[in-house]
Amino acid sequence: MPRLLFIVHGMGVHDTAWADPTIAHLKKIPSDYGYEWFDANGPLEDHVKCVPISYDKAFTELLDQWAESADELEQFASTEGVGIAKSLDFLQGASAAEQQFFWTSVVDVLLYRLFPIVTANVRDIVKKAIVERFTAETAAGSVVDVSIMAHSLGTSVTHDTLSIMATKPIQTPAGPNQSFMLGNFQFKRIFQVANVSRVLQTTPAVLSSPIHPFTVDPATSYTRGFLNFKHRYDLFTMVRPFTAPAAWGGGFLEPAGINRILGFNVHDLDLYLEDPRCHIPILRQLIDPAVVTPDEEADALDAYDARPEPDCLQQLDDFKDRIDDLIAQASTSLDLQDLFIALTKAMTAARDAKNACV
Repeated sequence: MPRLLFIVHGMGVHDTAWADPTIAHLKKIPSDYGYEWFDANGPLEDHVKCVPISYDKAFTELLDQWAESADELEQFASTEGVGIAKSLDFLQGASAAEQQFFWTSVVDVLLYRLFPIVTANVRDIVKKAIVERFTAETAAGSVVDVSIMAHSLGTSVTHDTLSIMATKPIQTPAGPNQSFMLGNFQFKRIFQVANVSRVLQTTPAVLSSPIHPFTVDPATSYTRGFLNFKHRYDLFTMVRPFTAPAAWGGGFLEPAGINRILGFNVHDLDLYLEDPRCHIPILRQLIDPAVVTPDEEADALDAYDARPEPDCLQQLDDFKDRIDDLIAQASTSLDLQDLFIALTKAMTAARDAKNACV
């Protein structure tokens, strides 16, 4: 059976080729770690068709007009009736690096979460991309099982979009289309990498939506399985982290021990995927449990864990301390703008540590 894997990006600037490095990385992982099933049964691309989904244009259409102008952002906020005074005050005193990270990445999160007109546009873009590609595949005669892997801001976008698809018919010229609604359609697996859907949640909340595994209740589940990944020093995932209730049972998996720092930008999707704790359950649940044997898993973990972290120990310790402080500060606040500011500072801390570690 052909397998379709939608890949949804996170915050930041994404051109038309944004997913190429990630897809190439996924294809290369079996040979890098010696997973012999692929030698006998063909490479990843024989079993999975990776389909990138980008919603970046929802942000660039605005940001290209503003040219990183806080005044333009303030005017837009005023027009939309959204209060972002704390973020604007932060920008006034921000360093050059903090301003750069805000405008290239964090502003996406702010716009998606606080501006309903942007939120709706993003969700509509992703919904249309999923529906159009699935419809094209089935029209070509394929019987497809569908999974989705989202990263960073994309985890929130994915949860919210699928919640809409599960509960509301799609309006077409021929009338309401209910074929993607709960009961008529189901994703095989949802892989939430660097999951921020809880801290950014709106309505429905992430633990009361249909985006839960079949082990809760098959009749109300929009996916058979749900995998969640978060890194110990990834601030975005550690402030109000996603935690599934016990009732989700075996349909939910969250591997423990994702905490190594092989690059200071621990939020990076490819760094997550490099860790066997992340890519092995994805490969197993996407294709077949046999794709990685227990012995191969043990060898992969040994090889990965033997790879050295940056050898500038002082900068590494300082980075961890800065992230812990930022997590603590952001976790005590109920104001999302404090999260956006902390996220900007965390990205700056990663850059500072990398530059100092020479």
